[in-house]
Amino acid sequence: MFSLTTAALWTYLGITALLVLTPGMSTALVLRNTAEGGRRAGLLTAAGIALGNSTWAVAAVVGLAALLNRHPSALTATRVAGIACLAWLGVRSLQRAWTLRFDRMAAGSVPPPHRRAPRAGTMVGEGMVTNILNPSIPAFYLGTVSQFVAPGPGFVMTMALLGSIHVFMAFVCHSAYSIAFGRVVLALTSRGREWVLHAVTGLALIALAAQSTANVLLS
Repeated sequence: MFSLTTAALWTYLGITALLVLTPGMSTALVLRNTAEGGRRAGLLTAAGIALGNSTWAVAAVVGLAALLNRHPSALTATRVAGIACLAWLGVRSLQRAWTLRFDRMAAGSVPPPHRRAPRAGTMVGEGMVTNILNPSIPAFYLGTVSQFVAPGPGFVMTMALLGSIHVFMAFVCHSAYSIAFGRVVLALTSRGREWVLHAVTGLALIALAAQSTANVLLS
């Protein structure tokens, strides 16, 4: 039994759609890994992000998200770890761009050979860990999802429903980003401009890490 009205469900769908469509840590990671390994890598990253979202959904049901809310230092530690993860991935992307650019210059007009695609486990793992460290997800469950769930017999079922909706919508959105961006990757790779993608995504990740750092310092 669900403790949720139809009107409340539609409101939740609108809010969740706005959340998943707004670019953030997860979107940046999907684009970064799509640049690294193509559409397949992006889809695997989207699957990892879905696992991370599922982890937070389960945590919300058992009360771990509320525990983080009562202990702000724990949430701050999660935010700092997420920032460090973003910065590290950004630096790696810039290093990759530098390597590809150097290889192309050394090869002259001949594009450098394709490197081996990243392993599936690496892409899924990066997506999952990064999203577990994404502070916007526990904030979403604490500040938004909790407003639609009333204590009572239907609490677990309603939380499971709302969490599943969020996980599914985010996976569809990230998969769409990966498929669309994958076409750009193919076009630039065929012209020997793959390094540009890594440079842009690397700078975007570092900029996002810097913005998140500023938010932590100001909060």
